[in-house]
Amino acid sequence: MRSCETSGGKSTLVNRLVGRKIFKPSIDESTATICRIRNSNDPKKISCKVVGKNDQVIDERSFESGQDEKIRKFTEENVDKNAQLASMEIDHVDVGLYFPFLKGNTLIVDTPGIGGSRELSDKMMKYLPNAVAFIFVSNVANAGGVQRDRLVKIIQEVVRLHDEKDITCLDPRNALFISNKWDAVPQDERDEGWSKVQRELKKHWPHLTSENIFRTSLMSTKDKEPDFDAEFERFKERLAKVVERSQYTRQIKHLTSPCHIK
Repeated sequence: MRSCETSGGKSTLVNRLVGRKIFKPSIDESTATICRIRNSNDPKKISCKVVGKNDQVIDERSFESGQDEKIRKFTEENVDKNAQLASMEIDHVDVGLYFPFLKGNTLIVDTPGIGGSRELSDKMMKYLPNAVAFIFVSNVANAGGVQRDRLVKIIQEVVRLHDEKDITCLDPRNALFISNKWDAVPQDERDEGWSKVQRELKKHWPHLTSENIFRTSLMSTKDKEPDFDAEFERFKERLAKVVERSQYTRQIKHLTSPCHIK
């Protein structure tokens, strides 16, 4: 899964999907390292592995289920840019936990977003060819979330790679778009804003359908914004279909804001 911009909501999305607060959300550029989440058959154990260049294992830990705070601290030390600049030298972090939602060989991959440092944006862009499905997460509070230097830039790169056969397994149906942080938009501006977001996305991704785009606020609660929670449930149902279609296509899938499944 990939995120198109910094602070779009990638880490919050991953936390909601796995049902654990194991990644630290941030209001600024936080993810500095690719993090791959895979299903483990052991519901009592969560494994974390830090991998450097040339697939060298730098650190490896095993946690008991329920030790979310310790896991969050570990991932923060190795994924969060602000916590440890040395994480720029880490190639990726693997997290294995009981998450049967992921079938076959699918992984959810949280990557650095675009719109922060050039180095982190480049790291994210270089990972695009590995994907067979994408979850694009954008922040509607940033000029509607469809900025040319952020989400549009990533979509254009995906289209280029697909046209040049560098993403040979990508099915356009496997691109999901989450427009996040709608709780920051005044009620009387939401309908017009939503129409604009859809029009702009359609310009750059002609395959866009209503079933593959979602308006939500990942940090909202049922009591405050029940419609956003219902929209997230619709997203999970759609994602399950994408996983079902993609589980044997390749070994890896991604998350980005944009998020992608690889």
